[in-house]
Amino acid sequence: MKRLHPDSLIEQQKDEILQGLIEFVRFPSISTDPEHRPPLRACADWLRDRLTSIGIEAELRETGGHPAVVGRSEMHADRPTLLIYGHYDVQPVDPLALWNTDPFEPVLRDGRLFGRGASDNKGQIWAHIQAARLFHMTGTPLPANLVFLIEGEEEIGSPHLTPVVEALAKEYQFTSVIVSDTGMPGPGQPALTNGLRGLAYFEVVLTGANTDLHSGIFGGAVPNPAQALTHMLAACKDPQTGRILIPGFYDDIEPVSEKERASIAGVSFSDKAFQEQLGLAALEGEEGFSSLERRWIRPTFDINGLTSGFQGEGAKTVIPAEARCKVSMRLVPGQDPDGVEILFRSFLESIRPPSIQMEISVIHGARPYHLDIDHPLVEAGLQALKAGFGVEPVIIREGGSVPIVQTFKQVLGTETLLLGLGLPDDRCHAPNEKFELDNLWAGIRTSVDLLYRLGRG
Repeated sequence: MKRLHPDSLIEQQKDEILQGLIEFVRFPSISTDPEHRPPLRACADWLRDRLTSIGIEAELRETGGHPAVVGRSEMHADRPTLLIYGHYDVQPVDPLALWNTDPFEPVLRDGRLFGRGASDNKGQIWAHIQAARLFHMTGTPLPANLVFLIEGEEEIGSPHLTPVVEALAKEYQFTSVIVSDTGMPGPGQPALTNGLRGLAYFEVVLTGANTDLHSGIFGGAVPNPAQALTHMLAACKDPQTGRILIPGFYDDIEPVSEKERASIAGVSFSDKAFQEQLGLAALEGEEGFSSLERRWIRPTFDINGLTSGFQGEGAKTVIPAEARCKVSMRLVPGQDPDGVEILFRSFLESIRPPSIQMEISVIHGARPYHLDIDHPLVEAGLQALKAGFGVEPVIIREGGSVPIVQTFKQVLGTETLLLGLGLPDDRCHAPNEKFELDNLWAGIRTSVDLLYRLGRG
């Protein structure tokens, strides 16, 4: 089989590859905002047309929300079939005032592309699309059958994607899944991610009286939902040890092998540089674990939002009628979001003052994912990264969640290779998001090499 050598092709095609990514990032494809439904649809149409133009037969598959883009290469019975997943939706841009440039008018500066979605996930999935394009433009046979699945609801928990995956499972027999929606520890440090934390996300609302009350007339004789909520949240975590105090929270966690802990310890990382990068006075976390272990292999409890009472200029002496918060817990292998919900509800109910009413809503959840470092896919991924970046890669875990990865395992019966191209300072989900162009070029090389390692040839 004729083999594709991408280096000179990438050099020749850089301008066209980059202009395509700039067009991609220009779409304000914010999935959480109903007002952005038209640009989301336009972005999906654009992706479908782009895939079609490089020999990938593509279509939109309707869901209960935003459409998924599904594309397939020409299928050959003697070649394995790979699923390449990504997403075209992005996070909101708030607070807009902190952006240095328009988030949807991408700007090139110092070898970086700035814009919402540049790293998460448009730049990363673009690397795989461009790898397929190089095969097409040179007439080089693909070593594997490819199916692209690019969804529009990842940033809201992929609520409608499972039926699409179930349909694909009936149409194709996949041998593996490839995802680039994770990160690297630092510049020039390519990484294979063999684990993702899961997520349990809740909103808690406490109510007291049927209206805000004058704190002078009523104070001391009526419940205060704001104070009750802060006391209840504080009871969930030990500020000294960093341990989560919800009974049973740690019971089902699977132990991490000494081999994997040694692998994490071998990752080049500086607590001091990490602290300075974030502008922190000090780091903190669960006792007995390094900063990387706290972020990758340990669960968390975090208050993501907290509101109650008067917060305007000046003073307004009220006892608020309501207090609410949003809480997330990152989960590790062995933990289940449904089980954590039961524990959380039970604990808060046990410490809720009888004078306070409580409502807990589940916003979304995701199961954690883990790929054993001795799995054959891991070696293929590591060698592809080495070919793409020119240096030895490392094995890491990721603190964030990609909810659909566990669904791939359950529905398709296949493992997922997580080959992230983002950097810690890419500011994903924050103002001034960016993507390193060096990682784009390396990502294309990695993708080409991986197709040969997982395919025929």
